[in-house]
Parts: sequence; structure tokens; C-alpha cells
Amino acid sequence: MAVELQKYEDELAQVRELVSIDDPEMANEARAEQGRLEQTIAKLEASLTPLLVPRDPPQRDDIAALAAGSQPSSAASRQRDGG
Repeated sequence: MAVELQKYEDELAQVRELVSIDDPEMANEARAEQGRLEQTIAKLEASLTPLLVPRDPPQRDDIAALAAGSQPSSAASRQRDGG
């Protein structure tokens, strides 16, 4: 996904240059493409964001329980597992 995002960002940079050219028809097409690319980039960034957020670290009680050789608390385990 990161490679795809970079590709769209590169295309967007090129399209932004075309928006300011003297040919009105070409500039209008570039503006339309710019909007499409910005939406696509926003969607990709939204799908990448959850992958970049670190998971919750283990709770202190869980670390102490593991060190003592017992199981972590069930509430903390459910929270870590998304339940």
C-alpha cells in the first residue's frame, strides 16, 4: 500500500503543475484529476493509519503475573484481544 500511496502522491505533484498552465481545457482536466487523486490518497492514508498505530502495551499486572508464572488477568487479556 505504501508503494501505491507514493505513486499517487507523485502523480498528484505532476497534476498540480498542470493546473497552472495556460491551456484552460488542460487545466480543467488537471483540476478534476487532482480531486480524484486527493480522494484516493485520503482513502489509502485512512487504511494505512490503523496499521501504524502501536498496539496497547501489556499492563503492569500482566507482566508481574507472567514473571510469577501465572496467567494474565482475563479482563486485560480480553482488552488486548479486542474483546
